[in-house]
Amino acid sequence: QIQEQVMDIVRRSFAPEFLNRLSAIVMFNSLGVNQLEKIVQKAMRGVKRRLGAKGIKVVLEHSGARAILDASFDPAYGARPVERYLEGTVVTELSRMLIRGDLASGTTVHIEATPSEEDESLDDCSVP
Repeated sequence: QIQEQVMDIVRRSFAPEFLNRLSAIVMFNSLGVNQLEKIVQKAMRGVKRRLGAKGIKVVLEHSGARAILDASFDPAYGARPVERYLEGTVVTELSRMLIRGDLASGTTVHIEATPSEEDESLDDCSVP
């Protein structure tokens, strides 16, 4: 029934000539929290790999993944802004830590959220 309603809107919104050029119209469900967290973990693989080559282990905690999602996910754009956020925030902070000499081979970095008075925000990548 929902598919019929959507297709009625599509038919009213687009010319038949345009619709005829489409090979398929795919309906999908919105991503759930678990899928979004997996996307964040997948996006972090490259960062983990790059630092792993320097002997630095990165652990993205559940709360850190949620904070990244809270800061970057937009239902209108999906999970695409997550990668930009990671590069602009997490990778930048890790790079600064590396330049300052805070990260040496054998170090483990835990990325987690820290509760603040108003909401959860990403911590400055704690190094225990």
